[in-house]
Amino acid sequence: MHFKHLLLFLSVSQLVAYDLPYRDASYDNMLKGYELIPKTVSNTPLIPQDLAAMFKAFFQPYVSNFKPLAWADGFKAGVLEYGITEDRLSKEYVMDLKTPQELEMVRGSSTDDATVIRKLTSLSSDTSALTILGQKRCAEMVSMPVTNMNELQTRRDCIKAFYDNQALLDEVAVLLKKIKEAEPYIIDFCGRDGVSDVEKAAYPTFVIRALGLDDTAAVVDFTNRLWIYNATPLLTPTVATAGALILAMYTAYGMDLPPNFATLRIISAWTMRASWNINTTALLAQNIIMTLLAPATLGTVKAIYNGIKHMQERTIGYATYMRAAQRLMALISENPELTRLIPDVEQQLRKLNGEDESSSDTFFTINDLLMSASTFNEGEPSVFSSPGNVLIAYKYLSDKKVRNEYSSIIHAIADIEVYAVLAQKMHAHAQSTNTPFCFVEFIENSDKPVLDIQNFWHPFISEKHAVPNSIVLNQEVTRNMLITGPNTGGKSTNMKAMAISVLLAQSFGIAPASSMRMTPFSVICTYLNVIDDTSAGLSLFKAEVKRVQELMDAVKNLPAGKFAFVMLDEIFTGTSPDKAEELSYGFMKKLSELAHTIFICATHFKKLTELEAVTGGVTKNYQVEVITDANGMVTKYTYKIVPGISKVSSAQQVVEETGLAF
Repeated sequence: MHFKHLLLFLSVSQLVAYDLPYRDASYDNMLKGYELIPKTVSNTPLIPQDLAAMFKAFFQPYVSNFKPLAWADGFKAGVLEYGITEDRLSKEYVMDLKTPQELEMVRGSSTDDATVIRKLTSLSSDTSALTILGQKRCAEMVSMPVTNMNELQTRRDCIKAFYDNQALLDEVAVLLKKIKEAEPYIIDFCGRDGVSDVEKAAYPTFVIRALGLDDTAAVVDFTNRLWIYNATPLLTPTVATAGALILAMYTAYGMDLPPNFATLRIISAWTMRASWNINTTALLAQNIIMTLLAPATLGTVKAIYNGIKHMQERTIGYATYMRAAQRLMALISENPELTRLIPDVEQQLRKLNGEDESSSDTFFTINDLLMSASTFNEGEPSVFSSPGNVLIAYKYLSDKKVRNEYSSIIHAIADIEVYAVLAQKMHAHAQSTNTPFCFVEFIENSDKPVLDIQNFWHPFISEKHAVPNSIVLNQEVTRNMLITGPNTGGKSTNMKAMAISVLLAQSFGIAPASSMRMTPFSVICTYLNVIDDTSAGLSLFKAEVKRVQELMDAVKNLPAGKFAFVMLDEIFTGTSPDKAEELSYGFMKKLSELAHTIFICATHFKKLTELEAVTGGVTKNYQVEVITDANGMVTKYTYKIVPGISKVSSAQQVVEETGLAF
């Protein structure tokens, strides 16, 4: 008698798992808390119509293989998808692409990471504190310096507003860190335009069916029901076994079942309605079959769960990014100065809050879901989350049109991020005497170019080894500099430091110096490390001539009120020394005549030092200072720039110290 009770209990518990009212009740409980999407009645069959496919799915569990986050491909696509539009950049020609390359602003000569931007945005380590998209925005700003005074002052004042409010900056830094951690999931969605065939091959059939449904509520209804349908067969053997043991114990001792034992009450109800004339062998066979099917069913459910987990991980990341962005915008909107300087913040906050009337209905739905549903709370994916909500989010975030509505938010974050990280960098150097940063003072309505930099230094040089220098050009007579000095004396490093200061000033309104005053330059050009171009049929000398012609074309016809800054290092090295000296002298003399141009040139040619007398001091001689012994050998490089002409040559000394022998 007890054995028949046990078999009946096992059978009934399995029948309960497939009973429609029972599953409806489970579905209702599961969907509670997801009030963003109203419950609707779905006519989708709960059991697949194709029985052969159903049995195949049971006996051959689906195995899926999901790709890791698409960092490389995603970043390339992200550059295109979230590219800053042209109206956000300067439309004036200021600098060609060769200048930032020669100054290693965005790409290093030794490694791609050895750049000024990386040094400028690294705080506690050599890793940039910016996100990938923040680094991209920073590179755009450096590569496209502006001359518009309002834009320059706005960028500078944004950094200053963060710099002056340490408490705000600390809070912003915490949110930006969270945004950076979540950014891989933003990038992972970049380049998607719907669910690809490759992705479809990685998911079980029912997932693809759900992704194809257009009605949002139907997706939730369909997926949650199928989730329960696939998962409950695994639970019933466990429940049945435990229940059977408890039932046997209570029956053996003549005890009543606990009134709050909900599962056993359901089973008891089924037992009362069932006939006792049951074939014991049939029941035993049924339970044996269910036990055999359990591993296959487990594989199928695991594959489904892995698919949902894969999508939920990515949608949680996207939601984490946007929720942090929402808190960031709200925090900044409480600061009147930053709200005035970055009016876009309030608009993007309205968008994230669902208050922007220009947003599409689809964006309202998906954004509300990401911001509010517990499915997308920060943390690990959960088996108890709504798979329907996950599929909805994944479906629409894979749609480029939907993501484009988020792009303005990402643009705004990139700007804020650049300003905040630069303010942090300035704080980190606030007490430094060798490596200070300053806010640049721009001279308005000037009839001549002016450049006054005090204690400038090169960002590649550590605080321990940096040697600050100062220059003042065109305040009085001297407008241009000719620098002479021995090899390894610091000519090129100091020149690059000046050019970087000018470039950062016109990109962010800050500079690696203790103070800086300047007129904005409409043209910024450099002539550094020119090489031949075999593919274009250019020898070294021809490439040099071409580069010099480009510089002259850029500066010679500037209108009144427009100024140029030019930096040159050892021009015309690709021909004989006599001819190179002659050409260099002619070119530098011509540049000296252009009153709207400031140039700095390093040279070994003695004839060029005559320009100081020829120009009446407009072009002045400077040298990198060294200390020598009685034999003229260099004993110390001071790396300081001082007036005068260097008489020291260290070429032979460098050769001997290196140990080069012929």
